[in-house]
Amino acid sequence: MATASFPLPLPNLMFRSLARLYSAFLSEVPQEYREWLDRNGIAVSRLKIETQKVLLKKGEWAVGFVGHVNFSLPEDLYSDEYAEITSRLLSFGE
Repeated sequence: MATASFPLPLPNLMFRSLARLYSAFLSEVPQEYREWLDRNGIAVSRLKIETQKVLLKKGEWAVGFVGHVNFSLPEDLYSDEYAEITSRLLSFGE
């Protein structure tokens, strides 16, 4: 059975990007947090998104998302400290 494939918001890449920006403008995010992200410390638990082509400059484009995504922190990797950092990054990203 064939299914449509489309890019998903990958939490480790999305939160790494937010962490990089947060570190540049507000406060350093620990390297250990980035390593935790790479161990799938954040998972997509529900989503309702559509992909859209976003026009950049000079005829270039990229794929973007419109919609809602719910994230969860898996129990086996849960950390109060990393949950707090994740919350700050989500607020910063808004």
